[in-house]
Amino acid sequence: MSVQSIESSRDALSGRPATEILSEMSDALRDVKSCVVTAHIAPDGDALGSCVGLVLGLRQIGKAATAVFTDELPDRYRELLPHGVVERVTPEELAKRSVDWFVVLDTSEPERIGTLQPVFFADGVKRMCLDHHQTYKSGRYQHEL
Repeated sequence: MSVQSIESSRDALSGRPATEILSEMSDALRDVKSCVVTAHIAPDGDALGSCVGLVLGLRQIGKAATAVFTDELPDRYRELLPHGVVERVTPEELAKRSVDWFVVLDTSEPERIGTLQPVFFADGVKRMCLDHHQTYKSGRYQHEL
C-alpha cells in the first residue's frame, strides 16, 4: 500500500484537490465567531481527540468553540479531556445556541451524529464535515454534510 501525499489527494465525491477543499474550510473557520464541533455517536478516542484538537485550535485563534455530544463519554477518556472543552448536551439545548458553524468530524454519515442530526441540518445552518473515512452506503459515497 502506498501513502498518498495531501498534494496529490483528491476529494472522493467532487474530484477536487484536497488542498483546495482544506483551504476553503480553513478560511471559513477563520471567519467564525462561534463554532460547535461534534463527531459520531458513541465517541471513541479518535472522535474525541479530533474534536478536542479542533476546539483548542479554534480557541487559540480567538474563536468561541466547544465540542458537544449527547452520549455519555467513555470513562477511559474523561480524565484526558481538558476541562471545559467537551460538553454533554441535548438537541434542544444546542438548538437554542447562536452558532456560526457546526462541524462534524470522524464521520460523513448524517445518521451517525444521532439526535443532533436535526440541529445540524436545520435550515440556514452553516456546516462542514471533515472525515478521514471513506464511507460507502448502497454502493455510493456519502458526502452530505
